[in-house]
Amino acid sequence: FPPSPAPAAAPATPAAAPAPSNGHIVDASPGGDASGGGGGGAAVSAEEESAHEVAQWLLKPYLVIDPGELKSKVLRLTREANRHQHAGLHANAAATYTQALALEPPNARAVAALYYNRSAAHRALGRHWEAARDARLAAQAEPRAE
Repeated sequence: FPPSPAPAAAPATPAAAPAPSNGHIVDASPGGDASGGGGGGAAVSAEEESAHEVAQWLLKPYLVIDPGELKSKVLRLTREANRHQHAGLHANAAATYTQALALEPPNARAVAALYYNRSAAHRALGRHWEAARDARLAAQAEPRAE
């Protein structure tokens, strides 16, 4: 993503968080602080907290992460995406694999696995063009055994 100017002030509660096409909210933020905002003094639901975390992640995509923290976040997102994939929530899986790839893990095998798994999620959703693109990217990222 090209760098964009930072917003002057982040809203206390996002108006809407992006949701995959199947209507499920993905809790795939790479951590961060979720204050749980919300209005009316009512308890914040898990979906609202998840949406808030995703919105916070989108507002701060260029944070500097130390290598140990990066690895743990990529692994957590990968496990979460794999759970979505096994549960048949392929849109959630594709979105979570995308968030893991956005962290730009330096391990070529991990990048290839993320692209391959996202390709499988796209294929399950009938998005054949995206599946083929991700399969090509996985092949390009995978180090070749010689």
